[in-house]
Amino acid sequence: MKIVQISSDDLAGMRFNGFLLGRTLQSLGHDVHMFVRQSESGEPWVSELGNRVVRVVDRLGVRWLERLAGVQSLLPLSAWQLPRSSKLRNADIAHLHLIYNAPFFSLFLLPLLARQCAAVWTIHDQWPLTGHCTYSLACDRWLTGCGQCPDLARPLTMLWDNTAQLFQLKKRLMRQTDIQLVVASDWMRQRVERSPILGHLHCKQIPFGIDLETFRPRDRETCRRAFGVASGNHVLAFRRPRPGNPYKGAECLLHALRCWTPIRRTSLLVYDGEIRDESLHEKYDIVHLGWVRDSEVLAQALNAADVFLMPSLAESFGLMAIEAMACGTPVIVSDNTSLPEIVKAPEGGVTVPNGDGQALATALTNLLSDQGRRDELARAGRRIAEQEYAFDTYVERHLELYREILARRRGSGR
Repeated sequence: MKIVQISSDDLAGMRFNGFLLGRTLQSLGHDVHMFVRQSESGEPWVSELGNRVVRVVDRLGVRWLERLAGVQSLLPLSAWQLPRSSKLRNADIAHLHLIYNAPFFSLFLLPLLARQCAAVWTIHDQWPLTGHCTYSLACDRWLTGCGQCPDLARPLTMLWDNTAQLFQLKKRLMRQTDIQLVVASDWMRQRVERSPILGHLHCKQIPFGIDLETFRPRDRETCRRAFGVASGNHVLAFRRPRPGNPYKGAECLLHALRCWTPIRRTSLLVYDGEIRDESLHEKYDIVHLGWVRDSEVLAQALNAADVFLMPSLAESFGLMAIEAMACGTPVIVSDNTSLPEIVKAPEGGVTVPNGDGQALATALTNLLSDQGRRDELARAGRRIAEQEYAFDTYVERHLELYREILARRRGSGR
């Protein structure tokens, strides 16, 4: 099978952006090529879109022009080479992944690409369903056309309210686009099915997969020594939400850490950012891991933890929660997201009310006081990861979908 993967990057986000999927499909004998905005891998089967000048224009000029015009992912130039590419013209499947997180892809391309070959689009959040935001939270205006947006500062930010117009444009473009959608959770599937923009399209649920050999239980004390964690400490691991991102539960997490009374001295393993609150530095031993790209380092850190915290206010899957479970590390997640479904709570994880820092602190106390419950969650988490989230299963489900799409097209005479 000839398959083209399209995404913003190759190595950044490779666990879910098509790079590892493409590399595995290649190993199974399929002809795979990947087009990206920016390549770091140096792989011969990965090509950067556009040229140096066009990429600079997209990154600097188009980004600000779109902000001033009140539009998103309409004006970038880099991906317009795709319709002329022999790789795409000869492909059986074109699979799109992260196409709107960076300025390189125009939504105007979607109908054209879908006419050239069978097209698949993995939906990672709600942006394709809304007038601008990546998650709607408590707002239901995405069901009726947006407009009069209550929060333009919410990512993806708009300078002025053009949400109704952008919503209608997305709706018109998707009515012209025959594309198969993929989502990773039932939470996301339900939203796609209710969407005036995407609800008419075929949608398949395929959970993300992980490398169960890398993400496996390891000796906890050995892993802790690797990060300089003092013997006898409790250890909490979590991802520090980036400033300006309201979806990852930063305030809930920080509130919980401030009000929680540790049972014993506690270390924090912090991914993807730093905690600058001096009171927390006095209260905890903090290890800043930075932006972790190495899966081995990530697996070691997850194994070093007693508990992994993921109190997101909105989440369409939650890959790190599954990776923690595969390592035998209990997880605490928020309700009203995909996370309880993904971790199979209460069997595979603990759920707390969305945004409730005090409840998160109470759950921490209860879990760290109960070694038996932690052991139970560790066993269940590993079992669920093996049954539901093996990477080989993830790949095979995509191959089955590709075959279904091609059979459907042949049946329609295309």
